[in-house]
Amino acid sequence: MSIMKDRIHNKDTAFTKEEREKNHLVGRYPYRVETLEEQIARSKAQYDLLNTPTEKWMYLTRLQESNEVLFCALTSKYLKEMLPVVYTPTVGTACKTYSDIWQGIPRGLYLNREHKGRILEILNQWPYEPKIIVATDGTRILGLGDLGTGGHQICVGKLTLYTLGGGFDPEHTLPISFDFGCNTAEVRDSKFYLGIKEERNKDHVYWDLIQETIDAIHKKWPKCVFQFEDFSNDTAFKLLDIHRARLGHPVFNDDIQGTGCIAAASVASAIRACSLQTGKKVTAREQKYLLFGAGAGGIGVADNIAMLSVAEGATIEEARKQFYVVDSKGLLTKDRSDFKDGSMQDHKLNYVRDDCSNANNQTMMDVIKNFKPTALLGLSTIAKSFNKEVIETVTKMNSQPPIVLALSNPTVKCEATNQEVYDFSNGKALYASGSPFPPVNRVDGTTFETAQCNNFYCFPGIGLGVTVCDASEITDMMIVAVSVALANMMSDDDLKKGTLLPPIADIREISVNAALGIIRQAEKEGKARKQLPKNDEELKKIIRAAQWVPKYK
Repeated sequence: MSIMKDRIHNKDTAFTKEEREKNHLVGRYPYRVETLEEQIARSKAQYDLLNTPTEKWMYLTRLQESNEVLFCALTSKYLKEMLPVVYTPTVGTACKTYSDIWQGIPRGLYLNREHKGRILEILNQWPYEPKIIVATDGTRILGLGDLGTGGHQICVGKLTLYTLGGGFDPEHTLPISFDFGCNTAEVRDSKFYLGIKEERNKDHVYWDLIQETIDAIHKKWPKCVFQFEDFSNDTAFKLLDIHRARLGHPVFNDDIQGTGCIAAASVASAIRACSLQTGKKVTAREQKYLLFGAGAGGIGVADNIAMLSVAEGATIEEARKQFYVVDSKGLLTKDRSDFKDGSMQDHKLNYVRDDCSNANNQTMMDVIKNFKPTALLGLSTIAKSFNKEVIETVTKMNSQPPIVLALSNPTVKCEATNQEVYDFSNGKALYASGSPFPPVNRVDGTTFETAQCNNFYCFPGIGLGVTVCDASEITDMMIVAVSVALANMMSDDDLKKGTLLPPIADIREISVNAALGIIRQAEKEGKARKQLPKNDEELKKIIRAAQWVPKYK
């Protein structure tokens, strides 16, 4: 009975007759012994009978909890089709309705203030040794806000992508959520809500419990990577700054660094494409960026893209001056009232300008007309904000193709679709989105796939590289190395067509290249605690060998 209920070791109808005898399963399954491929075929047929994304998500969740190998083999084979169900956008619905559609399948750890002082004891009860942990407090789930304990599913989904993309054995993954209440009344007051039914309280216990958890993790599992996921702006940067500086604690925040990493990779590819299309050298240092949205993800994007200019010789201060950051109150400037009275959020301060006035830059269009940006970076969660006037104006005022990254998730909050941007720019724009879109019809009659600027491109490779080299820390330049590695995967022919990222179906090899980039940078900085071959091809073989493959043992 135990092996039938063990998601890691269960084979279901693939148990051989010998295994059925050995594990006391005789008579517990129908006669036929199936192969994994036969199980995949039947599971896909069942999946295809379902109508809504939520139904499909629930089916895959039940399959994952009963037979992890079959689930991973199925979703790997049909990755492009199932990725939007396993993760964004469907995972957003799963988080929002988490308590309502609870299936009695707890996965990972749910921690709250009652557990203070007992974290190591709780970890000692966990049956597996994790190599990667994803944790959230549920305060800023995708673009949906505070979902309380429903945020736990974002950690489960993200770790599934670590397995599918990075090759992490699911036995070595652990989702954790911190429950300190929920500020969204609609979620908290539901009669089925499973979290603490009170408003969120980020008192000293909140900070202490998170630190106790990270300390206990690195005491029990010192090589484990810890990822912060979907923490709100008021804590995300502080938590990252506190814990990344502690020696031997490889931590990172995917919203700040992961989103920034893949955005920087897309911009690096777009800059190469501009050079190819214009016939002259285009650099990162000559770009002007309009960042629309100044949350944790937005500033993380700016920080990472700025490092592209630093790599070309700019100082970080010079690189930040290339950005014009617009939030709900207009351009970030020193004459804004929230800057003067000290109420502006700390993470925005590096991008506050002293060379212009907020009074003349109240709207995005004001900033576009006044400063002529070459690139639009959308992380506002305001749907259709990159409208026809915006795209047409940016296209006309620049000699290079405009770079447009519409990164807000889920799809309904995207600043502009691929078709809209290509139509408004007369096919000139270089575009990537945060949400998946169908192929686009270009003005010349051709149809092609556009890049989904998804963190999935980078975080599995980040985790994989850090694990393979046993990095003591994850630095900014290590993240930049991943961006460069991904951009370098693109051929000139792909870039000339406007394709900025490799096909997501190649995610395992993408993760290998990302891991290689982060390892080499870790070695340069003295952060790699494991000695590895200097030859890149030999190291790639080691990285590939570290990737778990969904096959029955």
